[in-house]
Amino acid sequence: MRTMYALLLDMDHNEFNKPQQRRQKSSSKVSDEKPKIVITDRNSGLDDNVAVPNFDEGEKKDDTNKIYIMPDLESGPTFPGGNNKFTKYFEGNFNKNAVAKSGWISFDFIVEKDGGVTFKALRSPAKDIEDEATRVLNKMPKWTPGKRKGEPVRSTFTQMFTVNKS
Repeated sequence: MRTMYALLLDMDHNEFNKPQQRRQKSSSKVSDEKPKIVITDRNSGLDDNVAVPNFDEGEKKDDTNKIYIMPDLESGPTFPGGNNKFTKYFEGNFNKNAVAKSGWISFDFIVEKDGGVTFKALRSPAKDIEDEATRVLNKMPKWTPGKRKGEPVRSTFTQMFTVNKS
């Protein structure tokens, strides 16, 4: 059983109801009175028939579609072979001749429980860069999903890519 305590301060609330002038006059006085502090048990003054909720006993929510971020995961989603392989995959499949200029593009990724990936461009300097990056990402293999409590879960992360035309 958990015990909750309340800290109550006994103050003169009438002081706040006075007009501004009176408050200024009285604020110049220094009171020798110290505030009274009262600590009470959460059950004091409650009728025995009143149920106090226990938040630990709440119903478990269905989190099957929840999308987790990296700090909430035991292990994050990974491209087959790791992050370096992901970078090499992107660079090796991106056709630089299909774009007019250099720039960087960022994507928001969601890796599903089965390793399937959906993504959305967050920032792109040009439509041709976004289109070519989307083409490359649509062909990538399934990922290893992130894990939470030993189970695969949906997870999200953001990735930035730099595209050098030269």
